[in-house]
Amino acid sequence: MFRSLSCALAGLALLGAPALASTVIDQNQDLASGVFSYLTPSFYAAQSFQQTADNISGAGIFLASGLGSGTQNVTISLWSGGMPTTGGTYITSGMAMASASGTWVDVFWTPIAITSGTTAYLVISSSMSSNYAVAYGTGNPYALGGASFNGGTLNSLYDLTFRTYSDTAFSAAVPEPATWAMMILGFAGVGCLAYRRRNRSIASSA
Repeated sequence: MFRSLSCALAGLALLGAPALASTVIDQNQDLASGVFSYLTPSFYAAQSFQQTADNISGAGIFLASGLGSGTQNVTISLWSGGMPTTGGTYITSGMAMASASGTWVDVFWTPIAITSGTTAYLVISSSMSSNYAVAYGTGNPYALGGASFNGGTLNSLYDLTFRTYSDTAFSAAVPEPATWAMMILGFAGVGCLAYRRRNRSIASSA
């Protein structure tokens, strides 16, 4: 009885405790001075930035106030090494629906490791036409990047009104001691269950 209970508990350790992801804002440029570009299939906006954390789990864009109505999809994609028109490499993307102007539209993805302090790029686009527009700030409010329209030169005097997210529960490094303990318990559970099945097989064949 005790051995069965021990095996069952060890087997449950394989599932581990649920990871409580903690998503926080990493970079944030919240000054909205005016309209940078409309969101249509013909137009896209881009913003370079540098993440502080070692991962990125999403990004958001602010829609200029007083423009647009209804719903429209907004895609924010992450690029490294440049934008789509400058030889950049696509990393990932997320999509959300815009439904009101003067609001943030945030998208999220599985956290991706990123080297902190290196330049990455957000590209904001849509496959639908509407009057929604991406807001921006003037006077270089974000010192670690610049804004671009349709793949043009990044202009450090303008920055999209944007933010990025990181996950404080993310770790690309060696597992912590508690994680190792859970893994060892899990392996012990597998071994214990395998041992009991083997004994049953031997007993039934005797």
